[in-house]
Amino acid sequence: MHTYHKRIHSVSADVTVITCEHKEMNLVCPNGRVIEIVYANYGRTVPGTEACNHASSSNLACFEEESLSIVAGECDGETTCTVLASNTVFGNPCGNTFKYLNVTYSCNCEF
Repeated sequence: MHTYHKRIHSVSADVTVITCEHKEMNLVCPNGRVIEIVYANYGRTVPGTEACNHASSSNLACFEEESLSIVAGECDGETTCTVLASNTVFGNPCGNTFKYLNVTYSCNCEF
């Protein structure tokens, strides 16, 4: 089983965002709080009927193992962050599959 989670501390409820391949994901924390990435995967683990419907969505075992470190490297400690859900950023973990970026984050006091 693939698990790409981390946790330092949290003072807010986690937020999960899914952004389809080729689109930008925007993460925002209000009131001067900062982003902490808890989970990230660029790939596909659910059918197209559940996320980013596309004809090429049958591979449900698509994981990019560096997703967490890539997104955390861009976003941890920031109040806003934009990440492109793209093979150019994450590589191509599974060919012939329409992917999405799935990120869970919290908004915390500065760390």
